[in-house]
Amino acid sequence: MHPLTILEDISYKLRVSSPRYKFNQTGNPGEITCTLTFLNKSWSSPPALTTMQGAKEDVARLAFKDLMENMEPNLRERLVKSLKVQKNKYMNTNPQKKRLQKNHPKEKSQRKVTSKESIQPKDQNQNQRSKKNFIGNKPRSFGWLNHQASKGRQNPNINLKCPCHMLKEFCKFQKLGEPVYDTKKIFDAFIGKVSIGDFQQEADCVARYEICIRERASELAFNYLFNQSYEKEYLELNRERKEVFKPWNNGVEEGTAAYEEGWSDDDEELNLSPQYIDYAISRFQCPYEQQIYPSYLYYPTIYRPQVVYGVRPYKTYPTLLSEMFCAKGGEKIKYEFEKLGGGWYCSIIIKNHAFRSEHCERKKDAKDSAAKKAYLAFCNPQYIT
Repeated sequence: MHPLTILEDISYKLRVSSPRYKFNQTGNPGEITCTLTFLNKSWSSPPALTTMQGAKEDVARLAFKDLMENMEPNLRERLVKSLKVQKNKYMNTNPQKKRLQKNHPKEKSQRKVTSKESIQPKDQNQNQRSKKNFIGNKPRSFGWLNHQASKGRQNPNINLKCPCHMLKEFCKFQKLGEPVYDTKKIFDAFIGKVSIGDFQQEADCVARYEICIRERASELAFNYLFNQSYEKEYLELNRERKEVFKPWNNGVEEGTAAYEEGWSDDDEELNLSPQYIDYAISRFQCPYEQQIYPSYLYYPTIYRPQVVYGVRPYKTYPTLLSEMFCAKGGEKIKYEFEKLGGGWYCSIIIKNHAFRSEHCERKKDAKDSAAKKAYLAFCNPQYIT
């Protein structure tokens, strides 16, 4: 510590006047002396060819040495007491000291070890630690998705937003086989599906361009296959925590893992469940899991078909059905809804022909289902009007 700073600190601790410095020029050119007055004493530096700052430091060293050797007893006692108070404040507010106390508590405050705990084998303790951290394991599918996103950041030329590309890469990763597309043109629009082994996924819309149908079918297939693989891997990693899962409907007993129709644990059977994506998240209602995995199940849904030539890539079936009849001066299509069994049914009557939707969880899905049946029926040339 610098002597000038030490003297200033002593004056602050003892609550006395600060040191006063006075400079004098000697008879020889360039020689300066400095006189210091502090604690009713005076000190002078020897004449020397130096600067004012140098003379000031020299006299401060002399004063500090003299004070340490010849300080009055009462002043020394006050100074030592003040330094002890400062040390205690520093130890209580020092972050490093607090961390040491937290990580290494005193022996008196340590929890007493019971006889049962001392006899408990090491293997049992290791199992308890593994159960505590068991929820931290992540499915392989999620790691693969992060790897694909990392590839996209490193190489912007990779089109990771294309559902066809994502589906193809995911099939390679899971060894499911090559996706096969089957499209068909009806009048001026396309419909189609994608097949991967025994699994098939239809596009839930029609589009003016064939590529849009492929992308839409790939998007639905990728969402379904990814979520199915994710959920299966998640349950395998956390099978010991199944009892905390809440059911997704009232028909399942609480405390059990719930599955809707169409789900199978067998690798050979892949039954398509149309409402799977919309309600997959409801199977993981435990708040602890939701905090760790907030949005993984819905993450693949960001891959949407791109706009082609400035037009919308696809239209919904209610819109197409409305354009088919209302544009020709026909009556406005009326949709009648009926709620049964915790879901919705939708009915349409067009030209004395009735169309009824499948059982759907959402009202919008029921409307789309009925409109799809009606539109495809009237688009078929063999349909009798």
